[in-house]
Amino acid sequence: GTWDSSYVMVQHLNETSGILTDSTSYQNNGITIGTNPVNAKIDGGHQWDDNDRIIIHNFTHSPNALTVEAWVYRDNTQFIYIADKGIYSNTDTDWILYLRNNHSGNEGIDFSVSNHGSFIRKGDTPVGSWFYVTATYQTGNAALYYNGNVIGTGTGWPAIPNNYPHLGLGNDYNGTEGGYYPMTDVQIDEVRISNIARSSSWI
Repeated sequence: GTWDSSYVMVQHLNETSGILTDSTSYQNNGITIGTNPVNAKIDGGHQWDDNDRIIIHNFTHSPNALTVEAWVYRDNTQFIYIADKGIYSNTDTDWILYLRNNHSGNEGIDFSVSNHGSFIRKGDTPVGSWFYVTATYQTGNAALYYNGNVIGTGTGWPAIPNNYPHLGLGNDYNGTEGGYYPMTDVQIDEVRISNIARSSSWI
């Protein structure tokens, strides 16, 4: 009942070498460049240092519905991309879920679509402890969650484009973001993407 057919990628990130296997039938497997396996939150995850990244090649999402969720443990890196369907900078993305840290008055968890034309930026996250982040989109309506609670919503958003071929975890898929803002200890676990907007009760 947990892993229904609306999941299009479930990355448990518990592999210690080789391909990072998608647990759904969509075969959105990952390739790691530099990340290291760690104990993490749930039965193993990965740690990002410097310019590490995980790439999911040829990832296609629904233009009308999306849920992206992950457990995150962060350092003080100014920008941390949790999941990014695009390339460097938040203005070159189909969609992105990332953290803006140490930006007084303009920080928090950020979820956006269509080259950051529509976005929610709310909340704050702790350094050195695990937290759970979720973003949902359904036909123009978006919501952002922190540890299971809604912290922001958006309406009137456009459909989500598919202009960029690959998905990056912990970085953009080119690795450019980590080159500008190198990480020292970022851990991510349980990255899950659905082709529906999960309900608040489900989250």
